[in-house]
Amino acid sequence: MGLSALLAACGPSEPVAKVQLPEADSPAARLVADRCGRCHAPPDPRRHSAEEWPAVVERMRVHMVRQANEVLSDEETRVVLEYLTRHGRKS
Repeated sequence: MGLSALLAACGPSEPVAKVQLPEADSPAARLVADRCGRCHAPPDPRRHSAEEWPAVVERMRVHMVRQANEVLSDEETRVVLEYLTRHGRKS
C-alpha cells in the first residue's frame, strides 16, 4: 500500500505540525502521540479546555470506528482523556 493510500485511509489530511506535548516523555504523552498521530498530528492539549476534551475524544472514537481503525480501549481512553484535560486550555 502506498503512502497516499495509507494516509487516505485516515480521512482528510491535516497539515502536520510539530507539537511539543507537555511531559513529552510520560507514558500518557507517548500514548497520545502514538494513537492520535496515526491519522493526524497529535493534538496540542491547549487546543480545547478540560470541559471540551471529553466530547472531542468521543468524536474521535466514533471516527475511528467509522474508518475501521483500531479504537482506543477503555483504559487508553481514560489515560488520554486524563492527560488532555489536565493540560487543556485554561478557561
